[in-house]
Amino acid sequence: MTFAVVFSGQGMQSASMLRWLPEDVLSTHWRNTEAHSPALFSNAVAQPLLVRVGLQAWNLLKPQCPEPLAYAGYSVGELSAFVAAGALSQADALRLVPQRAACMDAAGEQHPGGLLAISHYSDAVLAELQTRYAVELSIRTGVDTALLGAPRSQLAALADVLQSRGMTARPLAVSVASHTTLMEPARQAFERVLSTVAFQAPNTVLFCNADGTTVRTPERARWALAHQLSHTVQWLDCMQGLYERGVRCLLEIGPCKGLSTMWQQNFEGVHARSVDEFSQQSAIIDWVHRHAE
Repeated sequence: MTFAVVFSGQGMQSASMLRWLPEDVLSTHWRNTEAHSPALFSNAVAQPLLVRVGLQAWNLLKPQCPEPLAYAGYSVGELSAFVAAGALSQADALRLVPQRAACMDAAGEQHPGGLLAISHYSDAVLAELQTRYAVELSIRTGVDTALLGAPRSQLAALADVLQSRGMTARPLAVSVASHTTLMEPARQAFERVLSTVAFQAPNTVLFCNADGTTVRTPERARWALAHQLSHTVQWLDCMQGLYERGVRCLLEIGPCKGLSTMWQQNFEGVHARSVDEFSQQSAIIDWVHRHAE
């Protein structure tokens, strides 16, 4: 089997993703979120919503799909991936995600920051900017694409410098410098929360953000979820690991098509789509069965 599933993170939320939630879950809170879409980009709303939507969507699709060869999740999407792979219960994931958001918000109040999506960069330029602007590599998304984190006071100047060097730099709709050392207080706090949760060894291949390798033990699962908060997410390594395992059909669970686009940009001969590209669940299932061997 060449089929894998990945779960989206923050940054591209839209009210359309609420279609996956049943009426009994789509409470007044989520209806208000839909009516006032800027709320979709706060950690306290976005992170629990993304995990809930991701799990609900996969619970509906999984019985009709082939068994995935592997799972991975991007940033907060990693909680959904850990559930799908059997390393964490759904109840625990839904309990953990608002606490994760709260830990990150508290760290953000101590160390205000933000993220920039960049392309056409080099490691040499990044090394120079790290000294000048206290910038850090937040997520490596491709050979020359990445997210950079920096103190909020330096983001505008940093974007100007990047653009003057011929790179693109786009601010993301996030309120903290995720996956940088500015989130170290969040890592420590979330690590204490995770110590109270039962983890299991995954029942299938599960890649983690922390270093792009696979999770095989409960201890490793717990470490991975905490470590990624204050360290670079090695998403390019996750994609490479999936590819080397033989993945040639990849379904993204989440809003828009950020992860599937990254896959298409970095690997040839792979079919990658997001559930957000389909209007009917039956079309998703048909596509998976046509392209998963």
